[in-house]
Amino acid sequence: MYEGYLSLWDNALPQDQLPVYPSYDLLEAKGGEQTFFAKETLRISDTRSRVIVEQRPAEPGELLRDPTLKFIPDWRANLLYRMDIINRAKNDLMYQQYMMNACRSSILFFANTFCFSYDPRLVSNRKTPFVTYPIQDHALTWIVKLVKLQKSALLEKSRDMGASWMSVIAAVWLGLFYDGMEGMFMSMGQNDVDDRTEDSLLGKVRYLLRNLPEWMRQGWIERSAFDNSMHIRFPETESLLKGILSQGTAGRSGRASLGIFDEFAFVEESETVLDATSELANAKIYQSTPNGAGNAFGVMAEDDITEKLSMHWTDHPLKNPLWATWRLGEPDMNDERWAQEQDISYEKSTIGRVFPEFKTTRPGEAPWCHVSEEPYSNYESAYGVWTTTDLGVSDPCSTLWAQVKPVPPELSMYGAEFMLVFFAEHEARNMTAFDLRYILNQKGYNYRRHICDWRSGNQRDSSGRTWVVNLGDDK
Repeated sequence: MYEGYLSLWDNALPQDQLPVYPSYDLLEAKGGEQTFFAKETLRISDTRSRVIVEQRPAEPGELLRDPTLKFIPDWRANLLYRMDIINRAKNDLMYQQYMMNACRSSILFFANTFCFSYDPRLVSNRKTPFVTYPIQDHALTWIVKLVKLQKSALLEKSRDMGASWMSVIAAVWLGLFYDGMEGMFMSMGQNDVDDRTEDSLLGKVRYLLRNLPEWMRQGWIERSAFDNSMHIRFPETESLLKGILSQGTAGRSGRASLGIFDEFAFVEESETVLDATSELANAKIYQSTPNGAGNAFGVMAEDDITEKLSMHWTDHPLKNPLWATWRLGEPDMNDERWAQEQDISYEKSTIGRVFPEFKTTRPGEAPWCHVSEEPYSNYESAYGVWTTTDLGVSDPCSTLWAQVKPVPPELSMYGAEFMLVFFAEHEARNMTAFDLRYILNQKGYNYRRHICDWRSGNQRDSSGRTWVVNLGDDK
């Protein structure tokens, strides 16, 4: 936790005068409860194992696990505390004001006493109290620090660390307890920013506000003049939360107290978006899981001057090595997705990379790399295109696009006249020859030759004909 950054209020209550809220515990068995365990672990590759999960009665004192082998939080004390607060404040205006002052004095008190989140993945009790973990205490006070010092920074994270809910809590806290604040959320599409469901950022804002006591909402009423698509206003503080889309000129004319750029590594034209939003706010947070290094988020992450906060899955108290083994072994997970979603790896996190071990940035003076910013590494219409495909009858179908070009003068010291440049790639499972033909043809390149392995080419795909026949069919 960043000491001294619980609040922006000059007259904030001292921390030792704030009410003490109960935090979380890990749920321990008293004996006889059902818990989940790893019955068997089957190795399926050098890095992955399939975990067979079953249920059994728990031993007394054992930490209970859910079907994903995560530990189960115990929020009972915190929930009882919240209920007591709400009941005491119901008809007591002075106590309500005391709670408002306490919330204004501490973003952590506000989050742990009044905020709820929603998790649609849960079978029951999808509404959960937002009880912060130590890494979340650190992150929330870090956001307050950025706003107070008017600094921009990058938040790199594993999936499911609560980052989106924390950014929503921070923006709502600013809007409810400080006059004239403006928070701006940016993401890829309108459904990500505001489709009025809890999947969207402003949908999360509404869920948070809906579960606050009415006396804390500062005049906000759902579906009123203060609640429109992409705009939520607090009339009593004259603060505003709004959404914008991550398009090239988005945010050029706007201004905000805090700008939150969600999943920024996946934004198209991210450099153009950075240019357009450079004056949007002095305090901007770019948060995302990695998506390789060849984008603005990856470049900022590698820059030594970037202030950066990392939220790795190992910082999550419910996650543990056994959960990690189970998750990595699930059918929808592979090494690249794990690198992207959990391990905060920029080198290995580009989904669909045919050679995931290739370096993403040019190592020293070496004349090649996996993704290069050099002009000669791009497609040029003056040269023909070759493809090479591992047809992958039972494995993924992997294709590389390449051109043969003259060696540029700066690389002539290596003694070659021509170089082979791989400028694109594609990999997917369950492809047919017709899928591959469509992908090749839609590129519109001047192809010289398609190279495939003959053995796989003579095997039949799901159409009942061989890859060679289907790829050569002129229909």
